[in-house]
Amino acid sequence: MEPRALPESSWAVVVGVKVARLAKDRNLLKRRLRTILRELAPAVKKNYYYLIFLRPGARKLDFSQLKLEVEQIFKKARLIIQ
Repeated sequence: MEPRALPESSWAVVVGVKVARLAKDRNLLKRRLRTILRELAPAVKKNYYYLIFLRPGARKLDFSQLKLEVEQIFKKARLIIQ
């Protein structure tokens, strides 16, 4: 990933039909993930575009489990500022 010239990062969340068949379930997952990203935003590296695809297993996770998974992924990718 290459840094952008803008001071903030952009986020895009994709939840496909294979993850959740009903739109209300896809929208719930998107809202949960956006809330998690808002909380993580101050600690995440700036000037990047983040494109996040949820996988089918995400539907079975509650909010706290999803948040933990997202944090672990960002740490593994070294996108969290220490």
